[in-house]
Amino acid sequence: MHTRVTPAVVPPLRWGMWAIPIFLFLIGVFHRSAPGVIARDLMQAFEATGATIGLLAAAYFYSYAALMVPAGLLLDAFGVRRVLTACGAVMGIDALVNLPAPARPDRAGGRVTPRPSRRESAPGGAAR
Repeated sequence: MHTRVTPAVVPPLRWGMWAIPIFLFLIGVFHRSAPGVIARDLMQAFEATGATIGLLAAAYFYSYAALMVPAGLLLDAFGVRRVLTACGAVMGIDALVNLPAPARPDRAGGRVTPRPSRRESAPGGAAR
């Protein structure tokens, strides 16, 4: 005798909960690629060299690598929902704080601050 298997219907709320980390991840992708797109404008606005802009762009990856293990520990200790909520809030606050950035080339702090947030909002981090 064969039993008929019906496909599971995913409620819309679950799709919404899946879309939030994806949206946060896309914001991270935008911030990661922005310095490369506007490098010439950044160099003129901040009167910076190419090396300074490169360091500014690289700050993202340095902090990302350094925060891999602590981010995993946070996920294990507090769970995906709490960590994702906190990281999303940090991303939003950091974006608002660094929005009116003064014309200084030492804005690497703004590139480093939200990294744990973006690491945890990545689909792989949220899927744990």
